[in-house]
Amino acid sequence: MPRSKKITVLDLFKNKAIVDLDGRQQVLTVGRSSPEGVVLVSVNSEEAILEINGSRNACTLGSSIGNMYKAPKGNKTVSIAPDGQRIHWVNGSINDFLVRFVVDMGTTIISMNKHQAKCIGIDYKMKDKKSIVNTASRLDIIYIVDLKKIEN
Repeated sequence: MPRSKKITVLDLFKNKAIVDLDGRQQVLTVGRSSPEGVVLVSVNSEEAILEINGSRNACTLGSSIGNMYKAPKGNKTVSIAPDGQRIHWVNGSINDFLVRFVVDMGTTIISMNKHQAKCIGIDYKMKDKKSIVNTASRLDIIYIVDLKKIEN
């Protein structure tokens, strides 16, 4: 059953927008539908085009719109609020060891330094694949590791 919702655009990125849907922060990706049926059609540095029930709305940063959205599906959604430096942290575990994660919107890997790996008991140099990545400051050596279990 549809219900009334308010949507506010909080931040705009390349192919993504962070929105507040009735008090819950969500990251919308171009072309994908949120559980509420909101689709991010396009986004640039000035506005996001959102499609709601077949109707398109241009929303600038900080602007809000109200509309009727379909009720959320049973999918589980996690909202992570940023800290004062706009960093998103969550507590979790890797291989049953407690860790604190920084969540980078859009990333597809988990990274850790050698000290964290040692504390968790990962002997990355002995059995895992070596590679090179381009970081913000330089090229760096990394080790690709298969983790047994990751939870938050």
